Amino acid sequence: MVPTKPRNLSVLEITSTTIRISWLEPEKRNGVIHGYRVYYVYQNQTLLHLPILKNDASLNSVFYYTLANLKPFTDYRIIVTAFTLKYDGEPSEVSLRTDVGGPSPPKVLNLTCHSLDALVFSWQIPRVYHSSIDFYIVNYRNLEYDVTHEIRITANTSFFETSMVIPNLTTNSAYEVKVRGATVSTVNPKKVVLGTYCEPIKITLRENCEQYQPPKLRHNPYVDQELVILAGTVIGCFGLLLIILAIVLWR
Repeated sequence: MVPTKPRNLSVLEITSTTIRISWLEPEKRNGVIHGYRVYYVYQNQTLLHLPILKNDASLNSVFYYTLANLKPFTDYRIIVTAFTLKYDGEPSEVSLRTDVGGPSPPKVLNLTCHSLDALVFSWQIPRVYHSSIDFYIVNYRNLEYDVTHEIRITANTSFFETSMVIPNLTTNSAYEVKVRGATVSTVNPKKVVLGTYCEPIKITLRENCEQYQPPKLRHNPYVDQELVILAGTVIGCFGLLLIILAIVLWR
């Protein structure tokens, strides 16, 4: 006979990439239990973590294990079985979803002067996010000082672009500005999962100040040279064709 299923399989903690679980020994061992196997299933794949030896995971008769390197905001089914030297036991299982991860960096579209004491800042929605983007956090500072300021605004994923005015700045001063997205945790609504900041943009606040534009695609000089050679070849062939046609008509 095989061991019955582990008792009280519980989820203790969920993050975007980890799940911590615990369980108790089976009610009926039906032999000497040497350890436990932990499987997890997602997207029709079944993966096995290394077998857990009985003495390695036990604490006051409770067994603990953390599954790591998981995918954010993904459904998982976790299965735990006890095993003896001969048999694997009956499974206990639980289904859940990992928490959201932080959004990728937004793409800056523009940063320019709005007036002598304000900037206009605009960006695109992050390319990667989970569930939603609930906030944008704009961070800026005067480069003469170490003090940073933050402005949090409510986000709406139905808008591809977002713009705002950063007010109450100092004329003829250089500023550094950056933005990141943030998502409310689906596991703990009181927690906000922060995304990655975009690369900081620097600008000097003054009359007729410069305007930041996203970098253009870089030209490949080798490709340009090949295009010039190709164009020259086509023109040369066309000229030769005209000469041959003129000779034929003259005859």
